[in-house]
Amino acid sequence: MQDDFGKSILVEMVTLTRDNASVKLFPSDDLRVTVLLSEVARLWRRGATTVTEGTFVRGDAWITPPGQPEEFTGLSLPAEPVHMASAVVRPHLLEYASKGRVSGDQLDGGYWGEEAVQMNDLAVMVALDALLRAQRDGAERYYVNAVGHYLAAHIAHISDRCFLAGQAARESGPQGDSGGLTREQVGLVTGYMKENLAEPIRLEALAAVTGYSRYHFLRRFKAATGRTPYQYLMGLRIDVALRLLESPGSYSVENIARKCGFPSPENFTRAFRQRLGVSPSRYVRSQAQRQRAHSPAGLSTDPDG
Repeated sequence: MQDDFGKSILVEMVTLTRDNASVKLFPSDDLRVTVLLSEVARLWRRGATTVTEGTFVRGDAWITPPGQPEEFTGLSLPAEPVHMASAVVRPHLLEYASKGRVSGDQLDGGYWGEEAVQMNDLAVMVALDALLRAQRDGAERYYVNAVGHYLAAHIAHISDRCFLAGQAARESGPQGDSGGLTREQVGLVTGYMKENLAEPIRLEALAAVTGYSRYHFLRRFKAATGRTPYQYLMGLRIDVALRLLESPGSYSVENIARKCGFPSPENFTRAFRQRLGVSPSRYVRSQAQRQRAHSPAGLSTDPDG
């Protein structure tokens, strides 16, 4: 079976300017994917049931269920336009790309829930940007189909993960009880953290993985792990930073900060010092001194000691 992904994924550029700062994306029978292409933008977004406002970065994406509206407004817009890409993906494509794992009937039956899933996903951004360029340049059909197939398969994977998490949330009881997340839910959340460690990770994206609201997710995550999501994420980032500092490769503080998702080397140094009591450079020096002291070359050969 072959499918024309170029015709079944409709993508358009969305541009916000000072003169035209708002855009409404009307409800569709298909799944909608919207992603920020510009480096950074302060946005106000209204979905079916929620309103969010904040500073978003390149790759921040929203996957909106069929039938749900979406509106974006740029706040304090710079002189340069803010660019976003928006696409509608027909449910049967997700079924085809996932080899039946995700079906159109499931999507119609509330597979995604009632609100968009928000995450930072550079794979979605690259695919939508490639489809926009292909559309502009009149690329060959085989190329458009290949990119479209990849995008549909990637979204199907995200769909399946979110559905399983939401199903676990529903089976664990009503949101009003005092229990924590299940072991499976904690695994999904921490797995998402590890997969996206180098990227900005928002609380909304973590909550969406479990199917809970932000409030209930915070409470349940802490009940299950003893730490807030921020504390757990910071612990993961520092642990990875320690492994990089101790590795044979000569990673700079700037490189480690970037690989571990810290916004700046200064932010990384401050967090590292709070956790271990020393700066990263001081930690590296102390490790080197300890290794020299325990190496054969560092042992005394004087029989009198």
